[in-house]
Amino acid sequence: YPIWDQPDFVRNVDEGRYYLPDAVEGKRELIVTTVLDAIPIQIARVPGPSWVPMLAAFALGGVFILTTFHFYIAAVVSAVATLATIIWWSWTSANAIQEQHEKSAGCGLVLPLHATGPASTGWWAMLITMIADTTAFLALIFGYFFFWTVHDDFATATSPGLAGPGLVGPMIAMGLMLAGWGLTVVARETNGAGRVTAARIALGLAAVSTCAGGTIGVALPWAFAMDPTLNVYPAIVCILVGWVAFHAIVGVLMQLYALARSFAGRMTPEHDGDIRNIALYHHFLALTAATTFLVIGFFPRMV
Repeated sequence: YPIWDQPDFVRNVDEGRYYLPDAVEGKRELIVTTVLDAIPIQIARVPGPSWVPMLAAFALGGVFILTTFHFYIAAVVSAVATLATIIWWSWTSANAIQEQHEKSAGCGLVLPLHATGPASTGWWAMLITMIADTTAFLALIFGYFFFWTVHDDFATATSPGLAGPGLVGPMIAMGLMLAGWGLTVVARETNGAGRVTAARIALGLAAVSTCAGGTIGVALPWAFAMDPTLNVYPAIVCILVGWVAFHAIVGVLMQLYALARSFAGRMTPEHDGDIRNIALYHHFLALTAATTFLVIGFFPRMV
């Protein structure tokens, strides 16, 4: 009801007659609702005061500032600091296992303290982030075909430094990346079924496969002596494989993070938000890798 139809609204809130009247456990809480109807579905606990997010922000800003002034070693150090602070922040604050499964939210309503998959805010945050990321990737793919339309010799030169990366290498890289994706999905399902050991093995193999696929992919231009300074074709190929390799690094870190959380008892079959969010990331990574390696492997043979 509109607040103006409730003359005693402020007093009733002050007296604790609405949702979350008191923080009994001394933790910060908020209510998560459905998007359209604002129906309460979860009590979410958020982290308390910390300097770690601020340190992560300063370190990330340092990466861009230092790179701008060509202080590359310092930029790498700043990037490592960024990664360390973000991992520490996530490890200590995100997806914490609560002391109970549900609690009273007030007004006779009892809500869960944990949500996973599409019911969680983290899953939706990952989905929205990856949609934006994929939009940027599609712009790179558009650039590849745009240059083909304006350059008659695009992807057709055979001179050193301009020849394509072949077909075998891209297909091997794509196969390994897709294997990493499949094993991540297997890890998600086996963990949810309570087969924790099988999930850990699948996650470990997934990290190895994703790492191998990304490494082979980014090595292709150099293996075929494709000089990005000579022509737009080797330049756009290097950018595409570099994009995949960067996202593969992030994906491997996520897989290893989930594996460590499992061994530490912070990820269980019931509290599996980490592996579900990571599997969602790898759906998009698999799409990115497959698109990239199919384009750079097959397209030069079609023109």
